[in-house]
Amino acid sequence: MSLEDNLQSLNWNKNDAIVYIALIKLGATTPQALSESTGIDRTRVYDSLKRLIASGKVLKEDREWGGKYQAVPVDDVFTQEIEIIKKQLDIAGRLKQELKDIEKSKEDEQRLVWAIQGKKNVRDTIENYLESAKERVYWLMSP
Repeated sequence: MSLEDNLQSLNWNKNDAIVYIALIKLGATTPQALSESTGIDRTRVYDSLKRLIASGKVLKEDREWGGKYQAVPVDDVFTQEIEIIKKQLDIAGRLKQELKDIEKSKEDEQRLVWAIQGKKNVRDTIENYLESAKERVYWLMSP
């Protein structure tokens, strides 16, 4: 995976990822130079810079008109990213437990017919059933 793809997997906007990477490579620079370097329209570069500033990943030179932009150091940005992910993992863990606590007991469920769509969903469901099976699995499938 490319750097851009990896940043997008962390929920970064595609153009934001490209602009941030360019700022790291170029150092302090103008939106025009970023546009030329990345091939992204200058208006979209400004949009990305606004989002990156708002999220604390980019700094703007203190000038009323014009000015240069600079990436916040990578260590600072990714310390922040890691903290966000840790908080999300903590929330997901607590949610999982809270939802399991209110989940209807499997013994109380009636046997129902389920339609599972999509190759990944079918594969995941089959794997889950096979992994949790104690003796055997009964399966009825149709096209």
